[in-house]
Amino acid sequence: MAIQALIDSRGRVRVEELAETFQTSLVTIRKDLRQLEHEGRIIRAHGGAISRAAMSAHVTFEIRKTKNKREKQQLGKKAAEFVAAGDVIFIDASTTTAEMCPHLRDVEQLTVVTNSLEIAYLLGTTGSCNIVVMGGTVKRETLAMFDLETAASFDRWRFDKAFFGGWGYSVKDGLTDLPGIIVQQKRHIAARSLVKIALVDSSKVEKGSLDTVIPSKDLDYLITNADVEPSFLGAMQRLNTQLILA
Repeated sequence: MAIQALIDSRGRVRVEELAETFQTSLVTIRKDLRQLEHEGRIIRAHGGAISRAAMSAHVTFEIRKTKNKREKQQLGKKAAEFVAAGDVIFIDASTTTAEMCPHLRDVEQLTVVTNSLEIAYLLGTTGSCNIVVMGGTVKRETLAMFDLETAASFDRWRFDKAFFGGWGYSVKDGLTDLPGIIVQQKRHIAARSLVKIALVDSSKVEKGSLDTVIPSKDLDYLITNADVEPSFLGAMQRLNTQLILA
């Protein structure tokens, strides 16, 4: 089917783009997407669809850790500068946020809550901070734990800062990630965080089309690499989100 071929070639496509390309109605496109999803050919996301092939980019943790390693290290170091003594912070399960860990070992009286087994291990073996790990089912390809009931048990917590990774960031959609429990849990944590910070390497900038975790209007800081397009820098100036280049 031509629709699937286009989705596979681009990785992810919005409903409006498909309707314009194939000169048909949004209703028809949505019907076709439901059928393709039913047949297991694509994954529908908010406002569009993702190819199964693109999802393979969300593969094993070890492979993801090596992708854009230097850029992620830059972001992790910059993000750690936001952490102060006595803070209670949340660090999301992400190969980018994990790069904060080497820079947190000397922060005094720091409490870190995380849903990442990797981050808990790194901080537990190299630092002196207090570590709280959220429970749930382990997602093998990310070593992350997801469980909405467990997330709800953290309602009594209020985080000074929360650091999030994600599938991508766009001015229109904000910080995005895969549809389902991942997004729901992140939203739950974000609602309990005084300052919300996203770490997104420049290869993921202006990549939306998935479910929004934090809209641009609600995100306090976006940390990305300095090689982003000038047009993106201009667009960010119109937002309340403060752009930090590492």
